[in-house]
Amino acid sequence: MGAVIFHAVSMTLIVFIAFPILLYQFTQKKDGNDSLFKVCQLIVAVATITVGCFASYSFSSHTTVHAICGLVIMCFAIPIWIWMLDLIPSLSMCSLSANRLQSVRTRLGLMMLLFVFPTQWMLGIEHVTYEAGTYTEGVAFEKFLGHYFPGYCFMTSGMGIIWLSADMEGVMKGEMNVLAPTAMIAMIGELAFSKGINTHFWHHTILESSAIALGVLMNIIYRIKVPEREKLHGLCMVMFWWLYGYMMIQHQTSGDLNETMHKVVGAANIGVAFVRMGCIYWNTSLLMVYGYLLFMAGFIFNFSDVLITNWWQKYLGYPGMAYISIVIFAGFYVATVIGIFSQLLNGKEVEMEVKMEEKADWRMDGDESTPLVVVKSTAGSEEKAIWEDESTSLPKGA
Repeated sequence: MGAVIFHAVSMTLIVFIAFPILLYQFTQKKDGNDSLFKVCQLIVAVATITVGCFASYSFSSHTTVHAICGLVIMCFAIPIWIWMLDLIPSLSMCSLSANRLQSVRTRLGLMMLLFVFPTQWMLGIEHVTYEAGTYTEGVAFEKFLGHYFPGYCFMTSGMGIIWLSADMEGVMKGEMNVLAPTAMIAMIGELAFSKGINTHFWHHTILESSAIALGVLMNIIYRIKVPEREKLHGLCMVMFWWLYGYMMIQHQTSGDLNETMHKVVGAANIGVAFVRMGCIYWNTSLLMVYGYLLFMAGFIFNFSDVLITNWWQKYLGYPGMAYISIVIFAGFYVATVIGIFSQLLNGKEVEMEVKMEEKADWRMDGDESTPLVVVKSTAGSEEKAIWEDESTSLPKGA
């Protein structure tokens, strides 16, 4: 048990402390001067592999999804991220240039920091809570996917909105292109794993059908170029978030921590609906708040899984109030990290654009007082500038 606790605490510290530091170094690195980022990257990789190998050697059965994914990450993903793409300047057989490989490596790094490692961390929580519960492994994994997939979709959407908090048009395109396909995938999962027609089935199918219909409606509004598109599009999203919040409040009736967590998710999504309505009129001011609340709602929904709540309340015997507070604070902390990360990168892009504009202006700013030729004297100690002045001409023989 002590080895499991050590592994869980170590990976939690890596995910919530080490990765934000690495993301900060990523935003600060410059072309040709990223040695500090590489050192931090190497330290995080070594720490992750060490903790993973300790778990694999001490107590892992190597048969669970969490264990298999951990082996893949340690043996393939991390070495490719750290070593191979850094040492190979180009892959001629794949027609990949050095710049292209650097772009691939950057995207791979972001995917690992924002998706692979957090997902592996959540799979570890699912594995621990499953072993302490009464559900079979298959049912436990279904419940995990039922919360993690929509929860992570909301979190990803929140990250995108935080990133595009100054671009309302980009946010609306993301909403109309993501809502319906995501709901269709959730509907397929519901029909495939449903245990029959019950209250939960009705809640899920009504919500997913509404999301598909609203997504199609928003695309129609965009295609026919409705003059009041922002208002109509915004009202569609308000309707979805309000309906989702209402369904979550009514979804569980067990009277335990699981029900309370779903009610918290419902309240958070109703708050998202109100903020989204405000974005119709004050889009430049509330988009960041909209992304924050949406990210937190998805984060909280991840931890409303009955496996985790029963493990906390019934197996450990800890108070539900502490669990709710920890989850809400952790969601806000991660949303703040994402906000800082996006602001730093956006500021860096703006700074680069300003420098390029200043350089272009300097090149085009030539006038009659600009030196055209610089001639060095024979002694090499003085420089003479020959100036072009169309209005002044020297007399011959002068």
